[in-house]
Amino acid sequence: MTDGKRLVLLHATDVHSSLERIEQLKQWLKEEDSKIDLVLLSGDLANMAMDPNAPQAEVEKSHRALDEVAQSFLSISSKVYYIPGNHDAITTFKTEGQSTATPCNVHTRSVCVAPKLHLLGFGGSVPGYVAGEQIWAGFPYQSNEAMAEDLQKFLDPIFFTSTDQLEPGSSIVFMTHNGPRESSTTEGRIRGEVNLRAPLVPIISGSTALHELLCKDELVSQRRVG
Repeated sequence: MTDGKRLVLLHATDVHSSLERIEQLKQWLKEEDSKIDLVLLSGDLANMAMDPNAPQAEVEKSHRALDEVAQSFLSISSKVYYIPGNHDAITTFKTEGQSTATPCNVHTRSVCVAPKLHLLGFGGSVPGYVAGEQIWAGFPYQSNEAMAEDLQKFLDPIFFTSTDQLEPGSSIVFMTHNGPRESSTTEGRIRGEVNLRAPLVPIISGSTALHELLCKDELVSQRRVG
């Protein structure tokens, strides 16, 4: 941190409603005598199917499951911040007017989480591809263009239009569910055929929009994100 104090962050992701795993994590932290200042949860807290037309009852059930997971981390730290992933309810992407009390949904929000430390959140994912063919859908973004539109609305006022939203000298944590394209976390390999001797082909699941954002000259020169 800018004031020289040590800040301990716990990052967890893709919990998929596994409260048992959270209890195991709590036990491990207790054994290690670890004190956590902030908990960051980067999506897929619940385990809902990626269906934009899911019945309302299913959406509400998934939203409650996400709330339960987020609440369970409060015994680790009083400051819990999360974003929705592609397996969370569509309702969790609507954050306008919500409180910043934790657990706090920071999707498309900028929140000061410590002196001169701002957390920016952006959830959801884009489709995954193998050899140019889509192998799974994105949620709630059906294309990189759709994600780019929301990213621009969210980040332009912060980075490219005005700096008034951030204190001078502030540090930034940018938490996303979907990684940028060409990052190691978004590229895997799969066999294009059932034959075990068939060559592995790459799975491309990263966001081009995020990649282009992080490579913008304005950000690189300012070292605002990197």
